[in-house]
Order: sequence, then structure tokens, then C-alpha cells
Amino acid sequence: MRITLFIIALILSGCYLANGSPNSSNFWKKVYGTYNIGDWKHCQRESYDKLNSTQRELLDKGDKNWEEVYSNQDEYKLYKEYIDLEDTYFSDCLYALGYRFRPPLSWCLAQDGNNTKICINNMKYRN
Repeated sequence: MRITLFIIALILSGCYLANGSPNSSNFWKKVYGTYNIGDWKHCQRESYDKLNSTQRELLDKGDKNWEEVYSNQDEYKLYKEYIDLEDTYFSDCLYALGYRFRPPLSWCLAQDGNNTKICINNMKYRN
């Protein structure tokens, strides 16, 4: 009986009701110094600038006309790769500025998004 209750509690702890789990940006914590929105803007610019012109063009095109990019399967596949690459550059920048990615286990296990994938990709930014 205790094992059953423990398993049910563990499963329910990974569930978020109503409006879903919080955004992954909520779990970037500054280890030293103070949290600064300017750091985020700096990292957004830096991660975009690290992309080459072809990658930037496709990302800009996706921002302006997402349906057109989505309708072309090959273009959409590249678009997703470039988004992931930009996200990696962004995470590297935040880490360099003293931020660490520290989500609770329940958030990583939630099934309402790509939380598990995000946790796995950001494991190297925990410490």
C-alpha cells in the first residue's frame, strides 16, 4: 500500500494543472551577483550574432511568416535546427555570466511540453 501511494505521489508531482508548467527561463538562477534583465538581452543579441547570415535569414523569415516556413518541410527542419543552435548559444552565454539551470525534478518530468528534452540539453549548465 505504501509503495502504491508513493508511486501515485511521484506521478502526480510531475503534473501541472490548469495552465501548464512554467517556462524554462524561470529556472535560470544567478549564482553570484544579482539577476539582471540586461544579461538576458545581451545573451539574446550575442546568440543571434553568432549565427551566420543564412541562419539569421531563415530565423527572421520564420518570425515574419511562420506559415510559409512551416509549409516547406525541408526549410522547417533547418529552422528547428537553427532555433536549437541559437538556444545553445544563449544558454552558453547565460552560463558564462554566472547563471545556472536548476529546475525541480517535477518540472523535468512534466509531460506538457519538451521539459524533459530541455532538462537533458541543459544538464551541463547545472553547476
